Amino acid sequence: MTSKPDKPPKPEFEDCDETSIQCKWDPDPTCSYRLEYKEFPDEWADCMSIEIPKGQGSAQTSNVASLNPTSTYTIRLVAVRDGVESDPGDMLTVDTQAPGCDGKTKDEKKNCIIS
Repeated sequence: MTSKPDKPPKPEFEDCDETSIQCKWDPDPTCSYRLEYKEFPDEWADCMSIEIPKGQGSAQTSNVASLNPTSTYTIRLVAVRDGVESDPGDMLTVDTQAPGCDGKTKDEKKNCIIS
């Protein structure tokens, strides 16, 4: 019988724009992952997810796309080993940018809030 995987790490913020968020984490090479995300304050029961296949043990980066601009999202990971799921990891909270506020000029800052 396969044991329950350890709770995965909290995803680390990489970047964001109006409609996408990039995050990374150090995966367990024996696990695949489900990256779950939802718009705040929606319930986790209504979340969207991305299936991440088993990696090679190096840093895994994922892009969550097709999001709403100027919205707050929470993101978490669930590790899966041989069909057995871990408890959800700690959540990353990020605000997507407002349209036209991409922070690409030197006088502007990224409009993402990380917690």
